[in-house]
Amino acid sequence: MRPLSLAAVLLVIAPEAGHAQDRIAWVVPVVANDEASAPAFLAGVAAACAVGGRPMVFAVDPATPWRPELLDFFARWGPSRLVVVGDLQAPPDPFRANVVAVTAGSPESTACAIAAQAWTASPRAVLADQDDRDAAFAAAVLAARLRIPWLPCGRGAVGDAVRAQLAAFGTRRVFAVGPGAPAKLDGVRVEHLADALDVARTLHREGQRIAYLAATNPHDASAPHAAQLSLAAVLLAAGREGALVPTPHDVLWKVATPTQDDVTEAPPGAHASRGAWRRGALDVGGASRVFLTGIDPADGRAWCQLDRDGDGRFDGQDEGPWRSGAVIALASRRVALDLDVDEHARGRSLALTAPVADELVAAIGRIRNAVSPRPATLCLVGWPDTLPMAIVGDAQSIDCDLVSDLPLAQCDDDPFADFAYARFVAEDVAAGTLLACRGFAIDELRDPSWAKRFATAEWETVNQDLLRRAGFEFAGHHDGGAPLAAGSPATSVALLSHGSHAMWTVMGKTYTWDSTTLLAPCFVESSGCSTAALDIDQKRRSVVTRLFRNGAVAFAGNARRGTAQQELFRSETLNGWLAGRTLGEAHRDAINKTLVAVLERGETNSGVQRYQLHAAACYGDPGLALGGADASDREAARVTASGLRATVHGPKRYDRSEYPPNPEWGCAAKRLFTWHAPGLGVESAWFPPEKRNQDALVFTAEHRTRRRVRGVEAIDDPDGPLHFTGKCFVDEHDDGTRSVFWRVRLIDFDMNSGEVRAQRDRAAFRLIVE
Repeated sequence: MRPLSLAAVLLVIAPEAGHAQDRIAWVVPVVANDEASAPAFLAGVAAACAVGGRPMVFAVDPATPWRPELLDFFARWGPSRLVVVGDLQAPPDPFRANVVAVTAGSPESTACAIAAQAWTASPRAVLADQDDRDAAFAAAVLAARLRIPWLPCGRGAVGDAVRAQLAAFGTRRVFAVGPGAPAKLDGVRVEHLADALDVARTLHREGQRIAYLAATNPHDASAPHAAQLSLAAVLLAAGREGALVPTPHDVLWKVATPTQDDVTEAPPGAHASRGAWRRGALDVGGASRVFLTGIDPADGRAWCQLDRDGDGRFDGQDEGPWRSGAVIALASRRVALDLDVDEHARGRSLALTAPVADELVAAIGRIRNAVSPRPATLCLVGWPDTLPMAIVGDAQSIDCDLVSDLPLAQCDDDPFADFAYARFVAEDVAAGTLLACRGFAIDELRDPSWAKRFATAEWETVNQDLLRRAGFEFAGHHDGGAPLAAGSPATSVALLSHGSHAMWTVMGKTYTWDSTTLLAPCFVESSGCSTAALDIDQKRRSVVTRLFRNGAVAFAGNARRGTAQQELFRSETLNGWLAGRTLGEAHRDAINKTLVAVLERGETNSGVQRYQLHAAACYGDPGLALGGADASDREAARVTASGLRATVHGPKRYDRSEYPPNPEWGCAAKRLFTWHAPGLGVESAWFPPEKRNQDALVFTAEHRTRRRVRGVEAIDDPDGPLHFTGKCFVDEHDDGTRSVFWRVRLIDFDMNSGEVRAQRDRAAFRLIVE
């Protein structure tokens, strides 16, 4: 591609030329494992925000820049111009005519050329130490949000190209970010910002609201998979009124040490084991120390012990036993232990993960607590091998280990999620930046051909009436005869609801990890087993990230095998989406309502509902909303309060659905009935006597108050299945308020006959205060 002259570029796209509101796409080549390709992208983020108000910047692989999914996005969005950096192959028609080319050279000269397309003058600029990726990434968010240029510098040195560009802009003040940024610059006032914390404080001081935190590990250029996906975090922070949170760089993700020997005679101090003990060795501060593993005969769970002092015994101070999820110190480092990475070889290796959850929470809290009001949304950008999930524990023989992002979304000592949150993952940086930009442009992408349509797939049939009443049109059902192909009605919907046998590489017979079928920008939810697992497949194949690559924008499902108990999280997630909550808000609310069920049942340490709480996963941009729903929130169950009296109001209408039992269950019934209603969760469990699931509808009331509530008491409480348990739970908030949660049954039904056995339209409660 032959570059245009710089003068021509300025004439075409500079804001003063009258094109500030144009849909301009900035296309920047990023070589996955080459850190030197990042500065051009960072400069592009600032330039894109200055010209178009949004960071519509697309990282592309120089070898294959114009992938089908990118061209599909362009066809839907209709960019007026493509600003293309470097000597890339020309895009196909009709986009070829809209290209503005930018010559690439050194990282410094390329960044200057990019900046020159957005500004002819700028009294302020950001200089970033390009050798410190934490600082450079945070600085790019600062520049983008202040609409000023981002330019790179080296350790203590500003290159000639950057000096010349500052002079051309007439810059008189710079924010110099990072330890290697200059303290002085001739003719320019320099304000030095040490790190991302200083950047967040500066954004706050400059009057920029910080509502969103994008947490990522910027040192991911050497990652074997999805290298430099952290660049998407810069987009998300810049585009969602956010700030960047760099997380610790030195990551261990399930680094396993195998055991070597069967030990048939118990070593001194060894915990009891069913069968033989196993022995291995760890390096602890330069010394080799023996660890021991076994299977507890009482509960069948794996444990380990560590001979810290090297005396050949396992009864010393802090030598265990520990289970999966325990956090211990090894020399100067804290690690999470995992004995259940392989469900078929429990206790046969000891895997270590670091940083541990509370260290990640501290890194996030450092930025969160620096501004007021505190940000409410958290986006965790990266695969767990660069930004670890919490190792929660074993999965009680249902699956391998449990990993979860819930602990990372907590800001205080209670067990509830405080952030609206989701994890943002993609196959590679090109797919990740495209996914972020789809979210920014979602309102422009919504088209009547799909924006108010939904489809179901395979086993999923029961939510159709609920979705229709929310204002969506049924596009059709995919029976699973073969994976979705181009032209299927299910490829042109806003919401795809799926259920069937599945795993991380296949969403049943609906979608596969290597599919090339393009999709409208849809939300996808699935009850399939392990569809959302990111940590099991050694090749990092994922049906979710392929959905994202090809057009989907959000996913909720199971990171481990699904059980009947998943229906509570699943139904509450759908309630949130239909009520207009963002992806992150709906996820937080669904998780917290599932947690209330865990607490009410006393399953804090074990139980299937606890398992399902941590097996649930949500991926995508947490700031994105489904849109399109009309009536769901107005018709939903709700709680109102006056003084110390709270009233739960039932939904305006219930929908009864019928379905044939899954043949695999062996249920004798020909059909079963269940109910749904907006705002009510579906609590389900396996019912052995009839070999089927048993459903119950539950409203989880949340009342936010400044009063110190210590209890909730039912007024005129009925006997039978609608009886109130008397339990409530409190989630404290930063602003001095608290959410009081309690669970209410409003309807009881017979799944065999389809009859309602008991129902009430409202329920009254008294709040007991201290």
